[in-house]
Amino acid sequence: MIRLSRVLSLFVGLYSFGLFATPLNFDSRFSTIKINSGAQLNFASPVADYDGTLSKALNGIISGSEVTFLDGIFEDEGNNLLLSAILDPTGILKLDGNRKFRAQPGTVLQAVTISSTNNRLEGQPIFTSDVILMDSNTTATLALQSTINQNVVLNGGTVVLENNLT
Repeated sequence: MIRLSRVLSLFVGLYSFGLFATPLNFDSRFSTIKINSGAQLNFASPVADYDGTLSKALNGIISGSEVTFLDGIFEDEGNNLLLSAILDPTGILKLDGNRKFRAQPGTVLQAVTISSTNNRLEGQPIFTSDVILMDSNTTATLALQSTINQNVVLNGGTVVLENNLT
């Protein structure tokens, strides 16, 4: 097990330093990189098309460049998000056009910002901060199966309600 862990750490380290030119692709969305409590994963360069699972335990740290999920799973302290979105390690999930966010019931610890068109939020999230549409050119469909617990800051953008928010 230690050997596999070292090989995975070496692979992720080499990838993060830009020695791999291709996106980080997995066999299935359930292939996982797990960051345990007290561990840190630093992406020295942006990661494109991440289609596996990135699992971060309480007190685990993701740092460095953005990770662009392509139907990948981000597990954060027990929460489960299916994403076609960008994870900014500073604590922001970005939907920047034709992106999707699906949350299982649970608390979303990251801020959510939305820009451009054809973005979609689904599931039963509990947000810890306002959901922000960046400008008047932004559109988002809210297909939530629960009441939204934070403000949606429109900034002139458009929200389409697919379900009642009651």
